[in-house]
Amino acid sequence: LKTYETADLAFAAFLCMRGFRLITAKKLPSGKFSFVFDDPSQAAMSMLPQFLSSEFPIFDNFIKILKKRIYTI
Repeated sequence: LKTYETADLAFAAFLCMRGFRLITAKKLPSGKFSFVFDDPSQAAMSMLPQFLSSEFPIFDNFIKILKKRIYTI
């Protein structure tokens, strides 16, 4: 079984949107996340340039900004 693992929540969400099947998602004892995807053709990593050139990272950044505003009020 070929898989792809990332700790990046935004990239994991992007992969889900692109049809990659999520196998596991968990929070590790270190506090980091682990998202493991089924990746038989090993195409997940090649999605990174598409992710970076999309508006998705901008959206993710605004989500983080808004969360900070909510929790600091």
